[in-house]
Amino acid sequence: MKLHDAMKELLGQFGSTLLQEERLLPLLADYRAFDDYPAMKLVMKTLSEHGYLRELYGRIQEGGRPDIRTYGDYLRNSLRISRNFSAEFADYAVDSIFFAMGLTDSVSEPADHGFDPAATSEKDTQSSETGSSTGRKGKENRRHSASETRSDGQDDADSLMELGHQAFDRGDYDEASQLFRKAAELGQQTVREAMGWYGKASTQKNLETLKHSDFLGNLFPW
Repeated sequence: MKLHDAMKELLGQFGSTLLQEERLLPLLADYRAFDDYPAMKLVMKTLSEHGYLRELYGRIQEGGRPDIRTYGDYLRNSLRISRNFSAEFADYAVDSIFFAMGLTDSVSEPADHGFDPAATSEKDTQSSETGSSTGRKGKENRRHSASETRSDGQDDADSLMELGHQAFDRGDYDEASQLFRKAAELGQQTVREAMGWYGKASTQKNLETLKHSDFLGNLFPW
């Protein structure tokens, strides 16, 4: 069964709450949802383990299709930019979820049937680098092509900063630190700001690690 069909059947059976449950991936495997596109197993695992699907479920509960679609755009960009997944795998993952939720009637399946979801082609690389940010950038910037991106890399840096702030607010400090670091490497006007936020994210990540340490947990009442 194709991934999008399996997602639709599972969400129809268990409801959207399944998006925040660990059994989603095993159930998809039972439905042989990764047989046609093995690389999608890693993409869906990333969405699950890094809290993207839990965040999507929360937004579903809050209601509002525009907000859900905006978050879908964020997911696509995050998979492309911070995870370096190819555009076709990133799009198929989000399309499959939206198809299962009844937000779209069709999906665009990947042409690649391999195991590696990483962006390898020039087209995917450009898509990953230029991307499109949600929120401040809006729909107009999402139409920019690689040739329209400023030569100093500032547009890329701004997009990375936007994604970094969203990851930080979501509590994914590991991804946030990676995004801020990449923004500092690309943006000539955002180096200071990006490095400042990189330090905050790294510090918060270390604090979270300490909080979950059994040894320190017994010493300090976090």
